[in-house]
Amino acid sequence: MFAAVVSGVGAVFYIIASVFPLIDPTCPYRTPLSRFLQLVWDAVLVGVSCAGLYVILVYRSVAKWIKNKDVYLPDISPSALKGLMTDDATAPVMPRLLKSYLKREPDEKRDQVIHQAYHPQMERLSVSINELSYLTTFTKLHLLDSPDTVRYMSRNLLDMTRGGISSYISSLLEHEGIMSKLSAVFRHIDSPLDAIGAIRFLQMLLLAINELDQLNSIEAVASNEDSRWAHLDAVVGLLPAFFDRYGELNDEALAQSDVTLLAASASLRWTLVLAMGRVQACDGTSGAPGCFAQSRLQLVMKMLQRVPSLRLCAVTARDKDDIDDLFNPRELDPPTDHRVHWARARYVLAYRNAFTLLEGARRCHWNDGWQHPDTRYLPKDTRCMWDWGVLVVPNREPKPAPSAALHAVLSDGFVQSSLAVGPGLAIHDGSQLDTIATSALRKLEGIVDRHLSFAPVQEDTVQDHGEEAPTSEDAAQSRTPGAAMADDTSQGQPTDTTTEVCFQRSPGSPSHHSSSSSSDSAKDETGPLISPITPQDDDHAEEAWKNVRSGLHGTH
Repeated sequence: MFAAVVSGVGAVFYIIASVFPLIDPTCPYRTPLSRFLQLVWDAVLVGVSCAGLYVILVYRSVAKWIKNKDVYLPDISPSALKGLMTDDATAPVMPRLLKSYLKREPDEKRDQVIHQAYHPQMERLSVSINELSYLTTFTKLHLLDSPDTVRYMSRNLLDMTRGGISSYISSLLEHEGIMSKLSAVFRHIDSPLDAIGAIRFLQMLLLAINELDQLNSIEAVASNEDSRWAHLDAVVGLLPAFFDRYGELNDEALAQSDVTLLAASASLRWTLVLAMGRVQACDGTSGAPGCFAQSRLQLVMKMLQRVPSLRLCAVTARDKDDIDDLFNPRELDPPTDHRVHWARARYVLAYRNAFTLLEGARRCHWNDGWQHPDTRYLPKDTRCMWDWGVLVVPNREPKPAPSAALHAVLSDGFVQSSLAVGPGLAIHDGSQLDTIATSALRKLEGIVDRHLSFAPVQEDTVQDHGEEAPTSEDAAQSRTPGAAMADDTSQGQPTDTTTEVCFQRSPGSPSHHSSSSSSDSAKDETGPLISPITPQDDDHAEEAWKNVRSGLHGTH
């Protein structure tokens, strides 16, 4: 008797567990019964939807007969609906079609549903927070022990625009033991995909916020950023060597006219600019909330700047390779409030970052990979790097002369024809300049005075003061908020601009110009957690839908 009761209770729980995935499609748990119930449910739903559509078909056909005083029996033939119901592409959308008719939506909506059924968009998959939590719990964090797995997930699966992902990353950041393991992501970078995965993971660490945290004041936000950088201490010490390796791989990619790695580094810089905005209210007083975060942000910016192939291009005659003056001006006449100066530094870094990516794309013949570098890697409703113009800059100064680099880009024949005719309309040798590029170049052109003589290329000034580049040992110092950052903010070794990386195209490499692209997945192979989506095309079945629609619409 007892065994029968236990078996019955177990069966009830098994059925409940099997039904739950039908209620919540994101549930990662499935049982054999779940899959059977899913098939039954889909079949019933499609059958009911088809019956509902047929009722509408008959009703409208009869109404048409009465109006026209003419009976046309083929109007109520179920053959077309039967064809749609048995088609693998259209059967799943039958409920949506019925719902659309009941809501009295226009025919264009239903045509779009059918078209998408046969021509699905190629979308990159991502995991929900439920699936991610399940993976982490099921593997008992062993998933995070493999740097390759973390890089792969950062590159392909994690989507910061989805609810809960930011909180998940933030929870990892607050766990010292986990962060110690995750720091291995930035070691032993063997391929461009490794580099991109690591830099994307760093982006997420810099912007992730626990959605449950109550950050209701500027001071609370600044203190949270100080805490973030304290948790990132183990990672910061590895960044100089990581950026050096990233620069080497970027050189190789640029030699092949591949701008993918440069786009990812530009996206990281924009992430740093966004993070600078969170501590912009800090007045620079030692020990004040946000002071430690500001010093770390300066340090990482300088680490990037000392790598030749990642160095920011000059936009105006005032821009220098040595960005130390942006953060620590030696002469301020008249004296400028620290917060105002910080806002100006954000603005300069933002527009130089955008131009650096555009210049790289131009020298790589505008090949794909640069248009949308921030997709999926910024929290929802966060502005992308091309929106740098919205940054507020108090006390704007007179427009300076353009730099030689900006003058060269704006003097390019292809660019000139694009700007003259309009976004996306200029055709040159069968190609067109992306509207993102034309819009960005117009904004950059607006911050300089082209009537002034452009500034010649200056020798690299990073080493004006004979300082040494930040090293892992330097980054390991000042580990607590409020500590002095004098050693951390030193500059790189002398380099000559004549050794600047050349974005030359390799012989025989194709050139493509399009309006959209994925910044780092174009060359990524399908991994074990992703199944490719293959578009379908069936003109005959789509024609069947047109016949059904005409019957439902009351025409023949």
